[in-house]
Amino acid sequence: MVDNLILQQAFLGFLIFVRISALFLTAQSLLGRVPNVVRLYLCIVLSITIFIYAEVPVDLPSSVTGLIAVLLLESILGATLAFGIICLFAALSFVGRALDLQIGFGAANIIDPTTSNSEALLGTIFTTLAITLFFILDVHGLFIKGISESFSLVPFGSLPETITSSKILSYLSSQFLFGLSLILPTMIGLLALDLVIAYTSKSMPQMNIYFVSLPLKIGAGIFLLFLTIPASGNVFKNMFNAVNSFWNDVLGVA
Repeated sequence: MVDNLILQQAFLGFLIFVRISALFLTAQSLLGRVPNVVRLYLCIVLSITIFIYAEVPVDLPSSVTGLIAVLLLESILGATLAFGIICLFAALSFVGRALDLQIGFGAANIIDPTTSNSEALLGTIFTTLAITLFFILDVHGLFIKGISESFSLVPFGSLPETITSSKILSYLSSQFLFGLSLILPTMIGLLALDLVIAYTSKSMPQMNIYFVSLPLKIGAGIFLLFLTIPASGNVFKNMFNAVNSFWNDVLGVA
């Protein structure tokens, strides 16, 4: 009886670790530059903390197939929760790269030493700003609270039936629309500047308009981005609220 109870508690702690590690390992954007050892320690500490206060019943699987099925379902749920975070940072990276091409920063990529991939300059700035606001606005507290409540809302070895493909597509499109609204004023201003440059090029073909327009577009783009900074806080709040709504849909919270 005692041995069975110990095995049951050990299995509970392991399932908690599987769900949390699947979330953190999938959400590379949030912990992209954090070493793997630190990620592992973070998952272990968070798992132990939730395990201490968790009052969730769990039954030991009767077969190896049942064990694999439970672990697979927990990994899927953790990855689904991570999808909400991935979409946010993917939208910011996409609009940052699009604005890089519009301003003229297309060739000025940043090499990420953790992945050896090149990243857009403005996309990196947007994602860094999002991570900063993630802690300043105490979103990380809601993030940890959501992880903890997921164990009471979704039993081990099951997946919620409230999430559908239409909700996933709706959430994905909303995040990219929020990201587009972040750069839309700047892109409209740069488009108007492109029209002026095109008219000038036709009016004065002897002028080397490229070398004149390049620093002009960079300066105008930075100035327009600076003007939109006061309104960008609300956009980031809306994106975080969208992640929270997506998590509520996944976990079946009314």
